[in-house]
Amino acid sequence: MHSTPSYAVQRLPPEFVAVHGQELPFDCRLVMARGRQWPVRLLRIASGCHFHVGWAQFRIHNRIVHEDLLTFTLVDVGVFQVKRYKGGSGCPPRSDVEPVDDEVSDNSYTEDVDTSDDYEPSETEADSSDDDDYASDAGVLEDDGCPTFTVTLSRANISRTLEIPYAFWQRHIRMAALFDPVYFNVDGETWLVNLAHSATKIWVKRGWRRFKEAN
Repeated sequence: MHSTPSYAVQRLPPEFVAVHGQELPFDCRLVMARGRQWPVRLLRIASGCHFHVGWAQFRIHNRIVHEDLLTFTLVDVGVFQVKRYKGGSGCPPRSDVEPVDDEVSDNSYTEDVDTSDDYEPSETEADSSDDDDYASDAGVLEDDGCPTFTVTLSRANISRTLEIPYAFWQRHIRMAALFDPVYFNVDGETWLVNLAHSATKIWVKRGWRRFKEAN
């Protein structure tokens, strides 16, 4: 869903609530760029569902103004990934995609010194997520509505990095999104990772070490 922000509360579009309202909990979380998170509470009244307690703090801390366009993607139960676009340019503000010096967050982006930064899979290297092993996920889509691929972790890809099947990305995700921040979500916790790619491979470039150690 997308919305122009309000100041004290933020109403959820009725069309979105009609489809997803029953599964939304009282306590929700808003996840901004680079994994920053804010708790908000959902208020259900006659006029609809609103982000209430916590919304003003979220808006003020992120310097959200009336002209901003926000998109909310429901990525888990009660967890919304929020992206912001400036009214004049249609682009996300620089502070949403680059770290700032005065911001401290456990989930904000910090460079992984012991990560897969210097590792690049060869074009012939075998991997457990190879496209040859990627099967149709139609059954999974019926279960939870989300495209899914499966990776059998080995000692090699645990120590190096995670590869994403190229065919999966082509089928379900815009190729331009390879340059966007990507978030791994496990049981409501979110980790930022950056991807790299070649003509036939997609892999986690930064953030894999932190993700695997935390899980």
